[in-house]
Amino acid sequence: MPAPIPCPNPSCGQPLAVESIQGTGKVACPRCGTVLQFRSGTTPVAPRDPVPVARPVRAAPPPVPPVLDAVEDDDDEPEHDPALDFNRRGRGYDDEDDDRRRPRRRRSGGVSRFFVVFPIAMIFVTGSAFLIYWAVNYYWRNPELLNQDAYVELENAYFQKPVDPWGKFKHDGERARTARGRMAVNYVACRSDPNDAVALYHRDYKNRQPSPGELIDLAIQKLRGDPNSPHPGYFTGVQWERVEGDHTLAGQPAIRLDFEGIDGEQVECAGEAWLLAANGVGYWLFCWGPKVSRDELRPEWDELRGRFTLGTKRVGWKPTLYKPVEMAVPETPYKFEYPGGDLWELRQEVGWDPSAKVVLLSYERDLANRPPSPTRQHAAKMAVFQVLRLAPSASGEAALEAAKENLLQQQKQESPAAKLEVLRDRKDQPEEGTARIGGLDGYLSRVEIIPEAGSRKRFFLLYAVADAEGVLVLQFGCPLDRRDYWESEFTGILNTLRRARGGS
Repeated sequence: MPAPIPCPNPSCGQPLAVESIQGTGKVACPRCGTVLQFRSGTTPVAPRDPVPVARPVRAAPPPVPPVLDAVEDDDDEPEHDPALDFNRRGRGYDDEDDDRRRPRRRRSGGVSRFFVVFPIAMIFVTGSAFLIYWAVNYYWRNPELLNQDAYVELENAYFQKPVDPWGKFKHDGERARTARGRMAVNYVACRSDPNDAVALYHRDYKNRQPSPGELIDLAIQKLRGDPNSPHPGYFTGVQWERVEGDHTLAGQPAIRLDFEGIDGEQVECAGEAWLLAANGVGYWLFCWGPKVSRDELRPEWDELRGRFTLGTKRVGWKPTLYKPVEMAVPETPYKFEYPGGDLWELRQEVGWDPSAKVVLLSYERDLANRPPSPTRQHAAKMAVFQVLRLAPSASGEAALEAAKENLLQQQKQESPAAKLEVLRDRKDQPEEGTARIGGLDGYLSRVEIIPEAGSRKRFFLLYAVADAEGVLVLQFGCPLDRRDYWESEFTGILNTLRRARGGS
């Protein structure tokens, strides 16, 4: 039992029991009343024993094989453990075999592996051989592709560029860039001393062959420009004519035009244009120089033309053909044919010439060989073909005059001040006279109608055939500035004119 604590009052000294302090934290002296206050304390915690930490257990080293006592045999060599004989051969060998041959391991799956590897190898070898054959054959037929810097590549055609002195001077390059921009062509090259130039252009017509009229029309647009195009052309005052005869470009039948005009440097020039349609693509080759040097430059133009070659991409190409429609002219012994499809449309409504027996309309085609949609069909792109039957005339000349007079009267109904003039060629000769068309003798005339001021001039091609019952007139008309486009279409139909079987 703990000893009692004396009262802190010096005059008292009464012993105080410790048990009375527990639970209250204070005690009062029964004698003097002195109160003792104690602070609460914490019971000291006995220290814990440290927890032992486990240490890693190391594996015991393998036992060392005991060292055998050397026992000498008769040959004085110590005995040893066969497991420690590092010169001993592995399993499968016969220690008594002097050859010590390694046993062959049996390979599994050899046949199946052959049937997998062999086809792959054959495909690789065959494919490589085909690619080599194709490359050799293709570049052999098109050697220009081996050096593309020396060639101008067009659509399925190539042109070998002329070398020095072409483009030798800075001024030559400036002329070429100006001509290329104004003509909107693929390639232009110029040279000096003597002054000369060459230009190339192509257009892909996809599934059809461009007509001669389209080729000529576009050639003239490149030379003198198109008012509906941002490219003004390179020449002013252009005059041209088609050169008759058999002409070829790259071994194919071509059209040749001779032209004259004033170039961008105000030099009076003369030149040639070679037009070709092959496998759905139109090609235009232009050569020109000063007019005074034309005869001197012609041999060089021939050499430039020989640099143009066709490719082999469209071998076997076939155009989309329209089956021709045969049309018998009512109340006459004549018939003709015109292209079917949407190219020409037969019209029956009133409003044309009262003497017309047949009326056909057509519009300029796009590159897909289709006429414009109905919302874009307008007179600027329209051509009219009428077959007329007029009263009998005394002669063929009179029949042609009757056809011209009938045309002028019809035009005056729309424009009272209209005038009719016969067109003249470059030699100032009238473009009319006798002509044999489709096996029939008649009279042909090319005229223009000059309407009132501000109206568009029109071109007409008239062909008159006289017989005992009357005069047959084939009358084609279009805007005068679109004559180059339409005239070949007109002549194509005109050449099909025949007498019907049994006709007189």
